[in-house]
Amino acid sequence: MPEPVERIEEFEALAKEYQREIYSSALRMTRDPDDAADLAQEVFVRAFRAFPRFRQRSNFRAWLYRILTNTYINECRRRSRTPEQVSLEELTRPAEPSTDSADHRAADPEAALMASVTDEQLLQALDRLPEGFRLAVLMHDVQQLSYGEIAESLRVPLGTVRSRLCRGRRLIFRQLKDHARAQGWV
Repeated sequence: MPEPVERIEEFEALAKEYQREIYSSALRMTRDPDDAADLAQEVFVRAFRAFPRFRQRSNFRAWLYRILTNTYINECRRRSRTPEQVSLEELTRPAEPSTDSADHRAADPEAALMASVTDEQLLQALDRLPEGFRLAVLMHDVQQLSYGEIAESLRVPLGTVRSRLCRGRRLIFRQLKDHARAQGWV
């Protein structure tokens, strides 16, 4: 068995390799940079503590994603049991003015349709997905994890991963199609 110092160096090298990827996934899950930083930090703390039990031939990336997913789900459960505190300032802040979508329309219908679906709208559609579908789509389409890695991370069968991906993508498509119809482009 390697010396403890060698294992620490091994962990540091692996952690550096996946640090940005884990933060990016945490940001997509939490939708808040501060929460994402906290979540990513918690993932690496838990991974470091459990690293002596990590099997050398296992997939470190999938293992990190399993820790990320479990930590995120546990945090969501904990928060749902704890009432959220809202400051008086937030309650009294005036609403931000909305932008009129008619100002953004282009003369060319095809260009208008292409301009209508922004990254923000795609992210909003993704955010509206039920959690299981959202996690599967994020892990596969954004983070490029394989079906097997996703199944291992979420602790679900491979068929469930495929089903969630298919249904999640279909729901995103419907949302974007409904948006295009509402804008009069389809």
